Amino acid sequence: MALEVKAEQHAPVVSPRVSQRRQRETIAAVLFLLPSALLFVAFVAGPIVASFALTFFRWDALSRAQFVGLANYGSLIGDRLVRTVLVNTVLFVVGSVALKMVVALVLAVLIHRTVRRLVRTFFRAVVFFPVIISGVAIGLTWLWLMNTSLGLINYYLGALGLPTVAWLDSSAHALTSLVLVDVWRSVGFSFVVFTAGLQGISSQYYEAAAIDGANEWQQFRAITLPLLSPTTFFLLVINLIGAFQFFDLSYIMTQGGPGDATRTIVYYIYDTAFHFFRFGYGSTIAMLLFVILVALTFLQVRMSRRWVFY
Repeated sequence: MALEVKAEQHAPVVSPRVSQRRQRETIAAVLFLLPSALLFVAFVAGPIVASFALTFFRWDALSRAQFVGLANYGSLIGDRLVRTVLVNTVLFVVGSVALKMVVALVLAVLIHRTVRRLVRTFFRAVVFFPVIISGVAIGLTWLWLMNTSLGLINYYLGALGLPTVAWLDSSAHALTSLVLVDVWRSVGFSFVVFTAGLQGISSQYYEAAAIDGANEWQQFRAITLPLLSPTTFFLLVINLIGAFQFFDLSYIMTQGGPGDATRTIVYYIYDTAFHFFRFGYGSTIAMLLFVILVALTFLQVRMSRRWVFY
């Protein structure tokens, strides 16, 4: 009994004012979150659910939708072009993401360690500038630069006595050309993020390593890379998702060709839905892409526990 009385005496008592304040804070939080939640439902969750439901129908946007059950998924399994676009997409993703990460990291480390702060800001702005340019403008500019007969790149290659390259007209070079253009366009984002990550690493680590006799490469491998691992993980996830959704440059510069050499999965979704008006089958391919992205993101999160140091 004595213990119960003591417990009751020490139990916190919530005054009516505190309770009302908490209610007001809860209501305010809900009101602040409500617009974002509504936008998420309207433009993200809602379209995903609607697209999944559409996979069970045949619909051309002109006539009435017809329920076909799992027929679209059966067509997906037997579609050889899906395999082709998946291979193209994977090759593009591997090349684009790897180049972006490596080039951005090398540029960030070099500029951070060797350039003064004012000049560093200038370089950062220059490298980031293509990120904010319209994809259409970039595609049209590089379409002219990479033209086989009239392009500026082949002109200078010929002037130097080097063989010209059919950048966009050859199945062997078209996808590589798009990778290079995409890296030029979007490497600035990874560069800026890596630069921010480098600024968060204390110089004391490098000073201590230099006292112990570590050279530049040893400092980079033992200090820079481990402490940049959270930044690297973030960029890896973002760049992978973005590369799998690659579409605009392929549409503007090559139209998926020559043949199907640069036709990616998003390009195939666009062609199926908006060119051939097979919205049900296009939604099925979109669901395949959604599953791939979810699986890859989940795998990266699980594997990050082994190499990301927080």
